[in-house]
Parts: sequence; structure tokens; C-alpha cells
Amino acid sequence: MQVSWSSPATPKLKKPDSPISNFNEETASWIERLYLIGSLIGLPITIILVDRLGRKPSIMIASSTNLLSWTLIAIATNKETLYISRFLGGLSSAINFIAVSIYIAEIADKKVRGFLSSFNALCGVIGVIIMYSVAPFVSITSSAVVAASINAFQLVAFFFIPESPYLLIKKKKMVKCQKALTFLRNNNLKSVEDEFEEIKEAVQRQEKESHRVVDLFVDAGNRKATLIGCMLYVAEHFGCVTIILMNLQTILEDADGALQPEIVCILFAIVTLISCIIGMCVIDKIGRRVLLLSSIASTTFFLIIIATYFVLKDVNYYNLNNFNWIPIVCIICYGLSVKGGVEMVPVIVTAELFPTNVKAIGLTFADTVYVGCSLLVLYVYQILESKLGIYYPFYLYSIICATIGIGIYFFVPETNRKTLEEIQLELRGIKKRETRLLREI
Repeated sequence: MQVSWSSPATPKLKKPDSPISNFNEETASWIERLYLIGSLIGLPITIILVDRLGRKPSIMIASSTNLLSWTLIAIATNKETLYISRFLGGLSSAINFIAVSIYIAEIADKKVRGFLSSFNALCGVIGVIIMYSVAPFVSITSSAVVAASINAFQLVAFFFIPESPYLLIKKKKMVKCQKALTFLRNNNLKSVEDEFEEIKEAVQRQEKESHRVVDLFVDAGNRKATLIGCMLYVAEHFGCVTIILMNLQTILEDADGALQPEIVCILFAIVTLISCIIGMCVIDKIGRRVLLLSSIASTTFFLIIIATYFVLKDVNYYNLNNFNWIPIVCIICYGLSVKGGVEMVPVIVTAELFPTNVKAIGLTFADTVYVGCSLLVLYVYQILESKLGIYYPFYLYSIICATIGIGIYFFVPETNRKTLEEIQLELRGIKKRETRLLREI
């Protein structure tokens, strides 16, 4: 909801009856940038919170900060208050993004880990649908109140959710770990006993290893995980996910499509929800790689079509009145292709790649690349769009996205139906046969 808020809010804030006086293009740019800057600054804090306080407390702290952000948006009467709220929203999002990804990966059974991890993306889509469906038709205050209400419900509900079993074992809280597993596995005592021993062995082995940031690059397995995580997040942002979410209504207004931008935004959000559900249903069947690569290919294709439409419109090469359905169809198809693959899979795979001892550090580093790329992509987009035309950034990003897709094809392994321990052994060059022998020993 925070990411997508600027798309419907910016046109309303530019109107004469805006609660924020002197709201201009520069202010609009800053409410997008400050969200991302807040995310970037929140990353070092995340390392401390996730490992020292725990996954659950980190999520609750992030939720409280986010609630404060929405409250400030609801009462804002000047751009300074709006800036602070967006910064806090980015701060909380950075913490939540990492803490929730780790938490879900650590509580899930390997058979459904991809499915459960994709709920993170599913809930993100629901947030976009709510924001696109509510914000264009109500006041800024009302949309913030709706978001704050949902946030408050999540904060209260999470009091009743157990901490990650991996973290409980790491903190030597064996009894609490067994209770948490019993809750998570629905009192299946046999499953709990086996999994408890498996987690304990994995944590003990991984805890013997170092916890330093430099270990992300010194250890061969960690280095490979770091490079893969960075590659996936770079692909996601050069697929224009952030740009589309933050500027969709403005882009559609420039396209002069056949439908009202507000309606297309809602359709886009609904289509991304469908894409996410499809991705959730097939990710543990066809695997992460197939889903990711097919998504990158189709995303690149639709970005090129959108850019070409804007070129023809800009140069008046042809009368496009009979073809003003093209940008709408392309945006809808883009939403269908991007969410269930290039936007969802990186979060799942990255949470699976790092061992317990450097998981928080590794995900935070990867998320630093994620936020840094989002800032870079957004900044370059704003410059190219204002000085040269909207089609320049779309062409540029489609080429980069396709190039990174080729790299993913050659370097990113399949993690489907493998335990977190098996993934670690594979990253270190231990083959499946050797993995089975180690487990038998």
C-alpha cells in the first residue's frame, strides 16, 4: 500500500483543493524518493533487529512504524509532514521485507515453502488493489485511515503468532522451539520430532561458521548466494516494477488510452492478483527457474511494445486513435507477466539461499542492492522521461532486463523441493548423491 500510494495520491495532491499547499512536480518526486531513501537507511537497522530481537519483534516494530507513517499522512497539512511520513513508511518496509521473508522461509515445510513464501507477494498485490480502488475516489485522509486500520489489525494479530523455530534454537530455547513447531505443524508429533532434530543439526553446523559481513564474499557458498540474490533483485527493478506501481496513473494519462486511468489501475491490480495466485499454484510444481525466466521474457516484450507506442504517439507518425487500446492491453499483460514471476520469485529464492548464521546480513545486503536499484531506476526514469520522453527509459530497461535474464539462465540454480540445508550444500558444490550420503551418516 505504501509503494502504490503515490500513484493515485499525486494527481489529487496537485489539485487546487489539495491539503498540501504548493505541491509540484519536485514535491511529487521527493515523496517517491524519500520512501526509497527510508528503505535504504532502514537496512542496517534490520540486521540488528532480526538477529538480536528476533523475527517476530522486528515485524511488530516495523508494523508500528508503518502505522505512524499512515497517521502522519492522514493529518498532513504541509509537505514536510508528508516527507517524514514517506521516510518512515520506507523505513518500516525495509525491516518488514527482510523479517517477513526470513520468517516465512523458516516456518514453512519444504514441500510448500514456495507457496507460503509467495503469500508475501499475494498480500502485496491485495494492498495495491485496495489502494488503487480506494485512494482515487476518497480524500487523502480517508485512504490513510483505511491503510492504518489494516495495519493496526495485523499488529494486534501478530501477538498470537510464534517466533521462528530456527531463531529459538539459535537462542537455545529448545522447549519453545518444540512448542512453536507443534503449533505450526498442527500437533503432528512425528513431524515435529524429526524436523526439530533436522533444524537443530542445521543451526549447530551453521552457527560454527562466522557471522561477519565479509563472510558473504569470503565463503564460496555465501558469495554465490549473494551474487544470485543481487542478480534477481536487479532484474526485478529493471523490469520497471517500482516505476509502474508509483507512476501508473500518470503513465496512463500520458498514453491517452481508451479507458479512464483510475479504472485501468484497478484492472491492473486485479490482474496482478491473478498472476500472483497462478504463480503460487505452480511455483512448487514447475520450479522457480521456469517461472522466473518466462516472466522476464514476457515482461521485456511488453515493455518494448509500450515504449514503441509512446514513440509513435510522440512523433505523430500515425494516427493512433484507433489503437489507443494498445497501452491498456500491454499494461494489463505486463501486470499478468511480472507479478507471478520476476517480482515474486526473487523474494522466495533469496530467502532460501543464505545459511542461518548470515541470513539477516545476506538478505540485508541483497535488499540494499534492491533499494539502491529502485532509487537508480526511479531517478534515471524521472530524468529521461522529463528531458527525452517516456519511451527512452522503457527501451533502456527492457534491454537491461533481457540481458540479466540471460545471466539468470546460466547462473541461478533451482531450489524447488530442497531443504534449506540441501540448498546450502549445493551452493558449496556438494552434489545430490553426496548430500544423500551426508544425511545417511
